[in-house]
Amino acid sequence: PDAKGISRLSKLSLKSGDCHKNNVLDYGNNTIRILDKSISNLEMKLVAARAERESLSGKFNISREAKKRKYFMVIGINTAFSSRKRRDSVRS
Repeated sequence: PDAKGISRLSKLSLKSGDCHKNNVLDYGNNTIRILDKSISNLEMKLVAARAERESLSGKFNISREAKKRKYFMVIGINTAFSSRKRRDSVRS
């Protein structure tokens, strides 16, 4: 019996051919879903890393202000006048 001019045997062969293609498409779709999840996870990690960097850069701005402070230093010269005899010889 022919249905719409196509024999049953040809319907089965077409259907089996389509199943193989559907399996390949399902495998491809599954791979795409896995890659989408990986991309989403990486994007979330990137956002978290950027937020952490910005919070740390705020802390570094405070330390940069501390580096801009002016320091007062007194530098002494060691003249090796530790003995009293040497000090007295220079004074006289």
